[in-house]
Amino acid sequence: MNRATSLRLALIIVVAVVLQVSIISNLRVAGLHPEIIWLLPIFAGLVAGSEPGAITGFASGIALDCIQPTPFGLTALVATLLGFSIGLFAERSGMSAEGAAWWVTPALGGGLSALAILVYGLLGFIFGQDQFASVNYVILIPLVGVFAAIISIPGWVVVLWAFGEQKTRRRVTTEVSGW
Repeated sequence: MNRATSLRLALIIVVAVVLQVSIISNLRVAGLHPEIIWLLPIFAGLVAGSEPGAITGFASGIALDCIQPTPFGLTALVATLLGFSIGLFAERSGMSAEGAAWWVTPALGGGLSALAILVYGLLGFIFGQDQFASVNYVILIPLVGVFAAIISIPGWVVVLWAFGEQKTRRRVTTEVSGW
C-alpha cells in the first residue's frame, strides 16, 4: 500500500471506530447492538487482496479493541482472519463485487459480518471469556447481518475510495508462462 492509500484507510478506520462507539453502539435491540467494523476487512480483501485485507482487519480491530471493554486483541484477530481469508478467496477465484448485481455487495457484507460475529463469540468463549456464552446469538447474528447489509453500499464506496489506484489484486494462477 502506498502512503495515500494508508492515510485514507487510517481516516476511514478512525471514522468507523468513532461511529461504532458513539452512535451504533447505542442502537440496541434486546440489549444488543450491530457492528460495522467487520465491513472494512471484508471489502478491503475483496478490493485489494489478502494482504491489504489482513492489514485493514488488524488495524480496524486493534483500534476498536483499544476502546471496547472486550478481550484485547480478539476483534483484531477475527478481523485479520476475515480480511485475509476473504482476500485470499477473491485472489484465487478472481471474485470481485465490482460490476456485480446491486444485491451482491449487501449480501456479502451482511452474510460475512454475521459469520464474523459467530466466530468472534466462539473464539471469545474458547479463550475463556464466559460472557460470550450468555449472548443471545439468535438475535445478534441477524441484527449484525441486516445492519451490515444496509450500510454495505456506502461502505463499499468508501473502501474503493481508500484503495483508489491500488485496487489491482495479485491473482494466484496455476499457469506457468513459457511452458
